[in-house]
Amino acid sequence: MSRFILRASAQIPHQVPTCLGYLPSALDHFIVGTRTSTANTDLPYSQGDSSPGSLRLFQISTDNIDIAQTIDIPVAVTALHVSPSKPTAVAVGSSDGSIRTFTAGGSPPRLTPSKTFTPFSEKAAITSIRFHPLHPGVLACTLYSGSVYVVRIPGHGLQGDEPKILWTLASHSPSPAWNLSWTPEPGSAPSEPAEVSSGIYSVGDDGNLLTSYWTLLEDVTDPNEMTTEDPIRFHSEGGVTGVAVIPSNSTPSRDVVITAGRDGKLKISNLLSFDLDEDRKTCVETSIGTGASYQLIGPKLVREHYIPSERDSLETFDPASLIPEGHESDDEDYISGTEDEQDYDPSTDPNYVDPDGGPGVPMDIPETEPLQNEYFVLAGEASSGLSMLKLERAFADDRGSETWTLDGVATFNGHQGGKLSAMDVYTVNGKINGASASAAMLDDEPSMAVCAWQFEP
Repeated sequence: MSRFILRASAQIPHQVPTCLGYLPSALDHFIVGTRTSTANTDLPYSQGDSSPGSLRLFQISTDNIDIAQTIDIPVAVTALHVSPSKPTAVAVGSSDGSIRTFTAGGSPPRLTPSKTFTPFSEKAAITSIRFHPLHPGVLACTLYSGSVYVVRIPGHGLQGDEPKILWTLASHSPSPAWNLSWTPEPGSAPSEPAEVSSGIYSVGDDGNLLTSYWTLLEDVTDPNEMTTEDPIRFHSEGGVTGVAVIPSNSTPSRDVVITAGRDGKLKISNLLSFDLDEDRKTCVETSIGTGASYQLIGPKLVREHYIPSERDSLETFDPASLIPEGHESDDEDYISGTEDEQDYDPSTDPNYVDPDGGPGVPMDIPETEPLQNEYFVLAGEASSGLSMLKLERAFADDRGSETWTLDGVATFNGHQGGKLSAMDVYTVNGKINGASASAAMLDDEPSMAVCAWQFEP
């Protein structure tokens, strides 16, 4: 039987957790962002919350959780993310719209403040912040005002001390924007990052999923081409609080998205079906929690922990690597493929034209199947705690149509009596480990509980 096993827990007074993230470079450490408030522990935090905050670096020992480092922040910490392609880079969003960057290095690791930026003219709280999966110098942010931005931060090839807004994407305004997700993930990206088409997915209290696609070029100091699709409305009541993506490994328009709504429902939707299905029906959905007023946390797609290699970052990308060895572009006698005519495979030649397909029609090369058939999804509800769900995909018939099932397999009650606020999860060698944080009022003062746990499928 699937179950959660509590590894260790700790109680921290006078703090309310808002966000949590593991350090990929040291998986026995995780960071919790907090705010200090004597008023309440409710989520979401108030837009007018002027309380200070902190970053707490925790270390998990055999049967305990210890505070390894505390960094006080003059404003409440509202979002954080560790770069998937540069695990020492940490970005933190705040209640006043400022962004702070930190370096996580050393053994044992410590957080070192780097820079503070105020890229946005609007002083709205940053509700989520995410590094681009392949480029540590690019961030996307959602704001309480409903705005969604893509920002290029100094360093990583950008000269000067000021950040640069690459795009102002479609807005959820006047409703708050709550969460976003990038694709592809580093472990699933092609080896030529300059050819990657990235997807940005954002959700908010307007109930819409907004999608934008970016053709990622090696020069990201200037805006590249960005296209935005029409909004998709998955949840009819109260808005959407979270989004995660199962990347297709081919094009973002074929991704599968997991959304969590204020209606208490978790929904799985295949974006490819929306090209053909005007009704825009979700593949499968399930309800999370039992509270009358839902605040869903997550979802988090449970994936194998990925250790980036140099090829995963555009910092090391050489455009010349895309040119075939021996190719001379000025040689008029050069004909691609004639050197090894006997072993020539037309499916590998992008210039091949199918003779049966008519003039100028490229050969139709079937797409390789990129999606797995089984996933675990971690989700939570503020009042009801954590739930692990099993997502399974199957083909319904010979034509390749899909069916999905989503079932709850285990719950975690380690935060009973508190309000779940943040969580993160990772897998190493088949073992699923995670951490979560909740807040409660004890003796009329806020208190934070942090738990480290393991999930056995």
